[in-house]
Amino acid sequence: MSRFGVGDAPPLRGAGFIGNPFRALSETEWQEISLVPDTVRTILEREDDAHLQVLGAAGHGKSSVLRAMMREARQRRISAVYEYIPNGADRFLTDVPRGCWFCLDEVQRLSTPERTRLLGVSQKRDLRLFLGSHEDLGALFERVGVRLATVTLDIPDAVHFDAVLRNRLAYFALPDKPCATLSEDTFVFLRERFGSNLRQTERFLFDFFQLSVRTPKPITAKQLSRESESLP
Repeated sequence: MSRFGVGDAPPLRGAGFIGNPFRALSETEWQEISLVPDTVRTILEREDDAHLQVLGAAGHGKSSVLRAMMREARQRRISAVYEYIPNGADRFLTDVPRGCWFCLDEVQRLSTPERTRLLGVSQKRDLRLFLGSHEDLGALFERVGVRLATVTLDIPDAVHFDAVLRNRLAYFALPDKPCATLSEDTFVFLRERFGSNLRQTERFLFDFFQLSVRTPKPITAKQLSRESESLP
């Protein structure tokens, strides 16, 4: 579904946006907008046969990295499959074909038999796994001699954090119109307030844009600080 028709917020047109830049995304938008962190890009370029696990607490961008991998595969003309393991489930449902990128989210929920099954999948020819997990599965893969690179997103990365927020603003900006921006001090404020938790940051900015942004002017840390005083 087009971003022009999902959750449109007419008052934000005056600020230069087709809608709230920090609203929930459709699946298509999520794949289009997600960025590949430099640490992941390095692994893709250096180790093109290694599987990859992306670790981190909730809200730090694991699912977004997997969406970026779906887009990356499409650009490389590689078949790709994404599956999310919901809360309460302990198995994956995809019959993973050879020659694809399999992006599996919330891998820590898998039962022991399903983890063994995943190891079997990892040894298929020309297949690459991209795993989002709260639990490090490195030792499990190492026991069977399968290479699994690891990226941890809990460690603050100012460059990636700022780029994600700027990308949101650019994606929802009206063409050829001035739009509201975040001043440099706002990025410092947001990192200090939320650490590397992008989900909390985006929720905070969604509320701020809905309530307070109406003109295409820079938003300052002082403005955000006043808003944050109402938060726990």
